[in-house]
Amino acid sequence: MSTKLARQLKILEMLPRWPSKVSVTAVQERLQPRGHATSVRNVQRDLNELSLTHPLRSDNRRPQGWCL
Repeated sequence: MSTKLARQLKILEMLPRWPSKVSVTAVQERLQPRGHATSVRNVQRDLNELSLTHPLRSDNRRPQGWCL
């Protein structure tokens, strides 16, 4: 399994169900102890990519919150 795919699967596991939300920074911080040290920008890219094929929501606020 590629590193990117493994990271994206972990991200999907971390996202709460609506109406709860999690910030991109929180996702990035939670990935590090799970062996997926990456930048906030990579997490943003992953979430945007995942939102094309999965029912993800962004609240488009600052900081941006994401949920399933």
